[in-house]
Amino acid sequence: MLNFLKILAILSDEIAVLVFFLLILPELGFNIPLKLVLILVSILVLKDALLIKLFLDVLKKKPEVGIEGLIGERGIVVEDLTPEGMIKVRGELWRARAISGSIKKREAVKVIRVEGNIMIVERW
Repeated sequence: MLNFLKILAILSDEIAVLVFFLLILPELGFNIPLKLVLILVSILVLKDALLIKLFLDVLKKKPEVGIEGLIGERGIVVEDLTPEGMIKVRGELWRARAISGSIKKREAVKVIRVEGNIMIVERW
């Protein structure tokens, strides 16, 4: 249902053009040939059809900035996690806690979630 509403919002300019050419202009005394209206609306729909996939992909994309953007990232342990220590993610140092057991220095980890300012990680 949500995708339908997104697509309807993207196609709203075509709907407005149709209403303008088929209802409003004839009331004002301007008669535009139906064939011309259909060609214009077809071009607009084609433009949106080409862009719709791009728009939907962008809306589904996970954040790339802030703490949410770090979830799923790979980090390197710089201070043993027993269970807490320090890791480096994207060149920045973070406090981290291993989900289970301990993880040694220089091992790769994956960020699972963030609790406050501590990253919860597991072995990569």
